[in-house]
Amino acid sequence: MNKTVPEKANLILNLILLALIIIAARVWHLSVLQHDTKVEESRRPQKKTVILPAERGTIRDRYNILMASNKLKYRAALVYSEIQEIPSVIFEKQADGSLQKVFKRKRYIEDLCALISKELSLDKDYVEDLIYSKAAFLGATPLVIRDDLDEKHYYRLQALARNWPGLRAEMTSKRFYPLGKVGCDVIGYMGAINRDEYQKVIGETRLFAEALNLHKEDESLPLPPDCSSWAEAEKKLKNLQDKAYTIHDRVGKSGVEATFDQILKGRIGKKFSLFDRKGTLLRSLTGSKDPIPGERLHLCLSAELQRFAEELLIDNEARREGRSFRFDCDTMRFEKIEEPWIKGGAIVALDPNTGEIVAMASYPRFDPSDFVPSRDPLIQAEKRERVNCALENEDHIASLWDEREPLKRERIHEKDIFEEKLLITWQGFISLSLPHEDPLVADLERFGTIEHSLNLQRRVYHICREKGLSEKEVVSRYEEFPELVPYFSNLKDTSDRLLFADLLRLLVAEELFEEKTPFGSLTLDEYKELTANYKKLERLLKKKLSLAFRNTLFSKWREKNQTAFLKEKRALEKKEG
Repeated sequence: MNKTVPEKANLILNLILLALIIIAARVWHLSVLQHDTKVEESRRPQKKTVILPAERGTIRDRYNILMASNKLKYRAALVYSEIQEIPSVIFEKQADGSLQKVFKRKRYIEDLCALISKELSLDKDYVEDLIYSKAAFLGATPLVIRDDLDEKHYYRLQALARNWPGLRAEMTSKRFYPLGKVGCDVIGYMGAINRDEYQKVIGETRLFAEALNLHKEDESLPLPPDCSSWAEAEKKLKNLQDKAYTIHDRVGKSGVEATFDQILKGRIGKKFSLFDRKGTLLRSLTGSKDPIPGERLHLCLSAELQRFAEELLIDNEARREGRSFRFDCDTMRFEKIEEPWIKGGAIVALDPNTGEIVAMASYPRFDPSDFVPSRDPLIQAEKRERVNCALENEDHIASLWDEREPLKRERIHEKDIFEEKLLITWQGFISLSLPHEDPLVADLERFGTIEHSLNLQRRVYHICREKGLSEKEVVSRYEEFPELVPYFSNLKDTSDRLLFADLLRLLVAEELFEEKTPFGSLTLDEYKELTANYKKLERLLKKKLSLAFRNTLFSKWREKNQTAFLKEKRALEKKEG
């Protein structure tokens, strides 16, 4: 039987009335019957757990000389789980008796960001974005917003933290290598834990915890992998929890630091405390445990002998200049060969009585301290360049090619070690890459303009399209094409001709130029210098435009979209919580 419109409207109104009655009953129940209980719960002290990091173990040589140690450092961090305890929305009573909706947590975060901006000289909007984009996802894990604070800022933030939930001033340590580059390849270096390493530790911990919980309900379940008993599984879980990594931990990446990372790391501690609703510490609780420092590691190396061996290698670099020869079986004579600008070498010294390695030197070297972050942006930028050089990554190769930094090698003069530098110009690149007497060098000088380079590339491409041949086939049969003969007539091998074409294309890519370019008369060396200067200006301009973008366009976009973003964030919190 179909209902009329008034009947349907009446049904809907009755449902709304029923919902309002239920809400009113719940409000009355909380405000009258449970009022005293809820007030008492709100005033009840809160239990908080603070993770205490362990001091990393030191590395020493056979005579107890420090090769890797720790230095005290301070840092500022934010814990979103404490901020999350602040209600998202409350209703405040106004002077006229009306209630006004207030976004309390949002207002608190704005005030907290203003405080941090003032105390640490950070951009207020930048700190706020960090809270919503990163800290909110980390929960109880502290998000470090300023590393390597000075002592004055540390104690000031520590005093402020009691009245500002979520703000932390932490005392920790940073790695220190007192001998600098000595033994760098043996000791290795430390770096931030990457996502894969972090997820592996978290995954193993969760696996053992779930297996043990299920075992309590059903004892017939199989053991976790690599465990012979449930007692061993419990022991492994405890070890994982004691040695658990956080997202901000630094771990060994190479050498002794990586191989013995678990031994050097130590075991974290936990401190349980009671705080009142204002954040004042009431008392410490039982069950807290102090962190256990990492073990001291003694190497069989001698730091003094290691230094001496490395200085021998540096000195030998200069002594080997012009002394590289090979024996030619056809002429039965020694012929001089071209040498790399950095030759490198290694020395291993053993004690014949025990077989212990007392020195294991290699060259070139790096400074492990460069992998330890600095709070000074200029120093940090210099460190990043040296790290890229040690890793020989793409950024380092790009900086060499763009002439942002020179190629460097160590030299020694009367026991003083200094750096010799070489800027990679086009001529410098060719001299480092090819022997001086190679016909390629002469041809690169003869056809060393942009016009010649573009003409060769366009003629080869045209023949490839017209004849349906590959570039290799065209270059190998160059005598069939008169326009290519001047370029390849001095080169006997097809591989040399291909290399010649590739070297020209490396600097002058044909697709980047118009059909008629006004820069055709420029030499390749001049062109590379111009492009290097352009890249330097581009980097400088990007920095300035990035700041201008943040202060103008991004600021407007942020103001327009922040409310929708926070609404989406609160919905996600409710879904997960």
